[in-house]
Amino acid sequence: MDKAVIPAPDTHQQPSAAGGAGRKEQTEHETPRNILRLRRFARGIGLFWQGITYVFLLICAFAAFASQPVVLSQPRGWLMLALCVAMGAWYFFGFNWMLRPVGEKHWRDLTEPRLSPNAWRGFVFWAVTFALTLALTALDHTFAWLIWIVYGVSFSVWPLPYGLALFIPTAATIFYTQGWLPTNVSPNTLFQFVVGVAVFCIYTATAYLPFVLLRGRFERERIFNDLEASHRELAEAHRQLEESSMRDRELARLRERGRIAREMHDTLGHSLALIAVKLDAAQRLRGIDAPRADAEIAATQTIARSALSDLRATLADLKTAHPQQEVPLGETLARAAREAGARAGWQVTYDISPDLPELNDQTYAALLRVGQEAIANSERHAHARNVRLALTRVGCEIVLQLQDDGVGVLTTNPPQRTPARVGVPTEADAPDIVHSPAGHYGITVMRERMEEIGGRFTIGSASGAAHGTLVEARVSVAGL
Repeated sequence: MDKAVIPAPDTHQQPSAAGGAGRKEQTEHETPRNILRLRRFARGIGLFWQGITYVFLLICAFAAFASQPVVLSQPRGWLMLALCVAMGAWYFFGFNWMLRPVGEKHWRDLTEPRLSPNAWRGFVFWAVTFALTLALTALDHTFAWLIWIVYGVSFSVWPLPYGLALFIPTAATIFYTQGWLPTNVSPNTLFQFVVGVAVFCIYTATAYLPFVLLRGRFERERIFNDLEASHRELAEAHRQLEESSMRDRELARLRERGRIAREMHDTLGHSLALIAVKLDAAQRLRGIDAPRADAEIAATQTIARSALSDLRATLADLKTAHPQQEVPLGETLARAAREAGARAGWQVTYDISPDLPELNDQTYAALLRVGQEAIANSERHAHARNVRLALTRVGCEIVLQLQDDGVGVLTTNPPQRTPARVGVPTEADAPDIVHSPAGHYGITVMRERMEEIGGRFTIGSASGAAHGTLVEARVSVAGL
């Protein structure tokens, strides 16, 4: 019957799988309300049993001195008083000293079949309490009832099976001091022994069962709190996932807008620019050479119809996300180069490999748009006489090249350092590259298309000098 039978509960939150090892222990304000109620209830029980223990100690002392008042004037009585005071003081301060290093974690340690590093403190507390009780019992047998307190203390010091090292000697002392150990085999002696065992078992159950029930209740509450914390963390993860999904959707929208802008640039942009050039030429020739002006207008009409057809095809491609590969890439680009050469007066040569591997939709679309853009740029800006189109396999790469002998892109658009993007550091030795001039997007679009499929894009001088232009796009065969 002592306060150690009912422990002050462990209300600290332990790290769980959901929270990880970095979770901090709960504070008084963070502890759930049900745990606070249980803790107050356990403290109340502890105070109750503490009061019972001190009352029991006072009753034993009163009974001892009441039966022998004369001992109050003797050294034996003074020693009994001193030991009673020492017993009460040690019971309070020694118990707190045992819990000081680990606090309420001590009760969690009792549920594990191992001794904690501070187990020696528990043994010292039990041993001193036991020694004081034996000393009082030696002075007066009335104090033998205090051994039941020591037996209760045994439950709160070491976990099983190590606690048996404390239970057994304490229980044996109780049986000895109460005279329950059989000295013969007479029915009266055996009956007395059986009654003693029954009383001992009832006391053990009475003392230990509340401790087990309360500890189990706290274990369940901690499990429920861990589940609630896991639910909160799961809700937070869902929220972050939703935010991430929203960002991904926004990024997808931006990419789709960029893709649509590139498609419009590659179809309507080229055609409208060519229509504007043809109409300007027709306007200048109208008063000088009417038949030639009519021919320019007719060619403009053909370009407009072709642009309308390309727009319809582009819209259809946008619905299916990728252009249809009904015609081989080399044949499509060769036809575009011939048509542009007829309009600009080029001499076109081809180097198209017949055994190219099959391209996936993304690679086909990227190389097609890069080739069409390169052909359109040469037609509008190069003033070239000879153009060479090549689509070949070099090692593990598919290589698309368009080379002309015009004025050269480096003459009108010299290389520049790549501007730094937010969050992406620019290397000090990064090479200068050619960018689209202000108000134009062709070179930028070609480079972005190749980057999207993991390819490489370069544009520069055809022969190392400041004339002619070489556009080159490379993509690995492994990515097809």
